[in-house]
Amino acid sequence: MPRISSLATRVVAALVVGTLGLLAVLAVVGLGPRHVATRPARGRSRPVVTASVTRCGDGFDAVATQPVGQIDVRDDDSRPGEVRVVAVGGARDGAVYADLELLAPGTTVPLAIDLPTGSYAVQCLMEDEEPVTGGVVDVQGASTGTRGVPPVDQSELLRTTLDYQAAVGHRLGRVRHRISGLVQHLASGDLPAARHDWIAAHRGYQLLGGAYGAFGELGDAIDGLPHGPPTLDRHPVTGFHRIEHDLFTARPHTARLIGDARALASDLAALSHRLRSTQLAPLDLVLRAHEITEDLLQRTLTGRDDLGSHTALATADGDLAATADVLRRLRPVLTGRVPHPARLFTDLTTTRALVRRLARTPDAHRSVAQWPRVDREQLASAVAGLAESLAPLAVALEPRRTS
Repeated sequence: MPRISSLATRVVAALVVGTLGLLAVLAVVGLGPRHVATRPARGRSRPVVTASVTRCGDGFDAVATQPVGQIDVRDDDSRPGEVRVVAVGGARDGAVYADLELLAPGTTVPLAIDLPTGSYAVQCLMEDEEPVTGGVVDVQGASTGTRGVPPVDQSELLRTTLDYQAAVGHRLGRVRHRISGLVQHLASGDLPAARHDWIAAHRGYQLLGGAYGAFGELGDAIDGLPHGPPTLDRHPVTGFHRIEHDLFTARPHTARLIGDARALASDLAALSHRLRSTQLAPLDLVLRAHEITEDLLQRTLTGRDDLGSHTALATADGDLAATADVLRRLRPVLTGRVPHPARLFTDLTTTRALVRRLARTPDAHRSVAQWPRVDREQLASAVAGLAESLAPLAVALEPRRTS
């Protein structure tokens, strides 16, 4: 089945494909060393390691005396593939310490390594072939090096992903019910009730976790933002924010609002159909934990998505609830793959409590720009810290091929 979001694939590919591979990503997100060597030590050539079905790991024995720096990985096979440096034996057997994805035939790509004392081997996962593991090399490295990541098999997250998708579909049903109420209240002229419906429906939509284009063009039609100041003819906006732009003014255009609400209802129905007919990929679930908070930081806490309702705190509450749901579902695979997983839940709980506290102040009905500076900075700092803490999940929990 097609995946709901191709963006997630592109995001993780950008993270893990490149000349520095997994080690560079781990350094950025805090699981690995802060310094990555860019050239071999003076007088030393860079080891060349072969990737192929028949000669996997040839040349890797050089890392016994050069465990920190770079190796050149050359695909001598007729097929593209993925190459990993994995631990062999001990408590972290199979953990990935460096990774190159989509290595093309005939190409040579540098891969950064920083291996602590232990035994390692190169694993070659060539296209349409079973994984092949090269010879084991014993390394006397530094006392600390890159933190290896035990691979997550797709099957470990499949049931979790299916359950999550079912929950999202159920929540979407509640959003659609709210929009039906919005249409009815607009038709009867009950604007306060219509505004209440919009706020509840929009918060409910945040619970779906549709950040970073997760629902594609349909998601943009439902909750996308204009590229400039919204008007009916320039920088037009659709969906929730088109309704918001008119509904929360002093003199709303009721007839136009009814049409806009019906259009939103139609788009939500289309999304519901897509959720029933398309399978969410486990990788997309992993990415959402970080992407939702990143979206909150960039769209809501900057005031960009406030077109008149001044409900940033309600949106934030929904986003953080969605993040909590994803993180709870990922809890079984966190241990051993990210440092201090309990802190993620603590940071999230603290941030949600801050949002609830601010929601009991006049900030709940003000634009972000009108909040006291201390409130803006405190919440932005908390969400930014949370997003940074969640960033390693994209690499650490990425489902990897194991057979």
